[in-house]
Amino acid sequence: MERTTERQLEQLVKMITEEFRWANLLPAETKVVLDKGSKTYGRAYRLYTTGYEGNSGYSEKPLHLGDGYLGMTKSEAYLSLRAILRTLEAVRGAKQ
Repeated sequence: MERTTERQLEQLVKMITEEFRWANLLPAETKVVLDKGSKTYGRAYRLYTTGYEGNSGYSEKPLHLGDGYLGMTKSEAYLSLRAILRTLEAVRGAKQ
């Protein structure tokens, strides 16, 4: 199995952002941010949103996806992000 890269994770976040914008579920001023984790330091990978209504802090419930938890490793985060993206793509397909 190939190693998961930071670039792959960032690309998935970008694609998820585009899908949320297409569905009109994400205001234009809101940004989706990937918080990179570290299993060594006990920090999980998480998704956050920022910039909504001028707020510069990170949201507690990003994109209505619970607390944004994606996993403790890059591989777990990759699988979580792929699942989110595939779900959003299915919604798009059903609406077309």
